Formats: sequence, C-alpha cells, structure tokens
Amino acid sequence: RSAMNRGDLDQMSIGFRVRDEEWSSDYTQRSIKEIELFDVSVVTYPASPTTTASLRSFDAFIANIRDVDMTKDQMRRAVRSLQRRFADVWNEEVESWLELALKARFVTTPLAMVEVEDFNDNQVVFCLYGTETDGYWQLDYSLGDNNTVTLADTDPIEVNEVVSYVPIRSTNPFEQRDRAEREALERKIAARPPLA
Repeated sequence: RSAMNRGDLDQMSIGFRVRDEEWSSDYTQRSIKEIELFDVSVVTYPASPTTTASLRSFDAFIANIRDVDMTKDQMRRAVRSLQRRFADVWNEEVESWLELALKARFVTTPLAMVEVEDFNDNQVVFCLYGTETDGYWQLDYSLGDNNTVTLADTDPIEVNEVVSYVPIRSTNPFEQRDRAEREALERKIAARPPLA
C-alpha cells in the first residue's frame, strides 16, 4: 500500500486466457467476450503501458460495482474471486493483530519474542522465545467487531514440539469450500502444458 501511495507501483499486469472472442469482418478489431483470469498484479513495469493502478475506498468500489451490468451468476463469481484474493490480506492482518496481543500478554523482557505459527477462527498456535516458558503453545481467542483480538483468560496449552502439530483447520464451511476450490485451481494450472 505504501509503495502505491508513493507512486512506485502504479500500473497493472493481468494474466488471462481468452475463452470466447469475436473478430470484425476485416479482422482489424477483436471483441473479447469471456476470459479465464489467472493473475492480477500491481507492478512497476507492465506488459501494457496503458494500464493504471490506484487505491480507492471500499465504499467507492461497491458503488462502482453496482453500476456494472452483470448477471447474478457473474456477480457471484466476481465476489468469490475477490474473497479469495482478499483472504490472504485479511489473514496477514489477523496474524499481526494476534502477534501484538500475544506480545502484550507474554513478552515481559526486551529479549523475549513471540511468533504466530498457525491460527484459525478461534485458536492460535504460537512460539515463545527468551521466556521462562519457551516452546509452542495453543490458546483460544476471539476477534471483536472493531477487529480487536481478545485472548482467552485461560492458560495456554503446551504443544509438544517433538511431534509436529497439525495445523488447525477452520470449521467454517465457506473457508473449507474456498480452500478446496483454490487447491483444485492450483492443480489445474499446474497440469496445463507450457505455452508454445
């Protein structure tokens, strides 16, 4: 975000495959009807210099999307795609909030450190270094309406570091379906033959 505010990143790179197209009778103009989108990235040096990228508010985005002529199915697909793209950003934010809450509670000396190892909707696994209770721990938490992390008042449960812990999977059906769709897409992309 700061690179965009400074103007370092101000153009786009869009990776896609054309699924349906029409050409004018003299083949001088092509109309793309449908694409398969692979990647949208904000970059410094794009393939096409005619692209632009800028930051705008979520409210402005929603106002613009309402004006787009889309079927309900197209809208659902677009929203699902956005949810997948923003899930990683959201998870990074939640992880940083968790780390701040854990530091406030468990880091009592300048040499002590805490690192979030894994988390789901209501539990976090973290590692403590430089404390009397070094090791891996699991603790319940909740995320408030204003994105504040509240750690459970209970003592954390020690996770045996000799045995690797099993990452906590969300029980949220949307996240499970989203993860399955993302993994299926990754397998599909990996199985494609290289472009000639």
